[in-house]
Amino acid sequence: MTVKFHTMSTPRANRVLKQLCEVMNEECYVYPGTRMTLVFKEE
Repeated sequence: MTVKFHTMSTPRANRVLKQLCEVMNEECYVYPGTRMTLVFKEE
């Protein structure tokens, strides 16, 4: 399952959001009650 974040208001915030998505994807979160892996992306 893909979770998409919209573009933030500043380039700095976009860089932080990208890093956050990378960290969260490394953790391999699973949607509760399923075996679906969450994939985080910034648009």
